[in-house]
Amino acid sequence: MTRIRILALLALVGLLVLLPAVAFAQPNAHRFYGTATLDGAAVSVGSAVAATVGGDIYSTTTTDAAGSYVLTAASTDITKSYAGQTVAFTVRGYAATQTATWTAGGVTNLNLTARTAPPAAAAITLSPTSGLAATTISGSNFAAGSTVTVSWAGTTVPTVPATVTVGGTGAFSAIIAVPTATVGSYTVRAADATGNAGTASFSVVAGPAGPAGPAGPVGPAGPAGAIGAQGPAGPAGAQGPAGVQGPAGPAGPAGVRGDTGPAGPAGAAGPAGAQGPAGAKGDTGTAGPTGAQGVAGAQGPAGAKGDTGAQGAAGPQGLAGVAGPAGPAGPAGAIGPKGATGDAGADAPTAIVWIGLILAVVAIIMGAIAVMRKPKAL
Repeated sequence: MTRIRILALLALVGLLVLLPAVAFAQPNAHRFYGTATLDGAAVSVGSAVAATVGGDIYSTTTTDAAGSYVLTAASTDITKSYAGQTVAFTVRGYAATQTATWTAGGVTNLNLTARTAPPAAAAITLSPTSGLAATTISGSNFAAGSTVTVSWAGTTVPTVPATVTVGGTGAFSAIIAVPTATVGSYTVRAADATGNAGTASFSVVAGPAGPAGPAGPVGPAGPAGAIGAQGPAGPAGAQGPAGVQGPAGPAGPAGVRGDTGPAGPAGAAGPAGAQGPAGAKGDTGTAGPTGAQGVAGAQGPAGAKGDTGAQGAAGPQGLAGVAGPAGPAGPAGAIGPKGATGDAGADAPTAIVWIGLILAVVAIIMGAIAVMRKPKAL
C-alpha cells in the first residue's frame, strides 16, 4: 500500500510540473506572408525566403508561380522575445528592400522585392535639347508606380499629362512648355517620390525675325497748334510821294442875320358863327322774348337679364389601371473576401514537460504492476 501511495505521489508531482509548463506556453511568433520578386519578376516555386531577427535566421520556400510565401519567425525558447527588433529578409540569398518590426503574435502581409545587382541611377533625356517652345522629357530607372515632379531652374512647372506616373519598367515621358524667352542654358530636373532624380540642360535660343507687317492706316490729323506770340514791329517805311491835290472845300457859313423890326398891331377878330342845336336821340327798341327749351327725349327701357344655365352632370369615374408586371430578380450578392490567415499555433512543450509526462506514465505503470502482484486475501 505504501508503494502505491509513493507512485501516486510521483504521478501527482509530474502533473504539477506539466500543468504550469502547458499553461504558460503562449505564442512567441510573428508570421509574415506575401509574394517575393527578384529583379522585378516573381521567383519560381521552391525559392528560398529567409528572415533574420536578433541574430536568428528563419527560412521557408515559395509555394506557387506567383512567388507566394509564408514565414514564421518564432523562438523555440519561450523566455526569449524579439519584441521591437527589426526583421531583415532575403530572397534566394539577395537582400530584400523591405524590413519589418517583430511583434509577438503578429501577422503581417509583406511583399518582398530584391535585386541581384544595385539598380542603375535614374536619368532623363530631353528632345529637343534647345529651342524656344517646348521639349519632351524621357526618364528611366525611376521607382515603378511613383509620381514624378518636374522643375525648371529650381521652380516646379506644369506637365502634359498633368500627373506623371512611372511605369512598371521604371520609365516615364512628359512634355513641358519652355517658361522663358530669355536666351541661355537652363537645368531641367525630374524627381520621384522615393528620391530618385535625373537632370538635363536645355538651351533657349532666339527665334528668327518674322516678316515685316503691313503699314498701318494713316492716323487722324492732330489738333491745330496754339497761336504764336506777336512778332516785333517792322521798321518804318520810306515816306511816299506827295498826293494829288484834293477838290475845293465847301462854302463857309452865312453871315449873322440883322435884327427883326417890330411887329405891326393885330387886326380885330371877326364875330364867331352861331352853333346849331344837337339833334334828338332816338328811343331804344324793346328786347324780344326768349324762345322755349325743347323737351328731352324719353330713355329706352333696360333689356331683360337671361336665366342662369343649369350645371352639367358629373362624368363617370375612370377605371383603375392594370397592375404592372413584377420586376426581375436582383443579381446574386458577391462572394465575400477570403478570411485572414489564423495565428500560429502554440509552441510544443519543452523538455521539462516531456520529463514530467514520462515520470507520470512510469508511476502509473508501476502502480498497476504493484496492484497485480499483491497477494489475494484467503
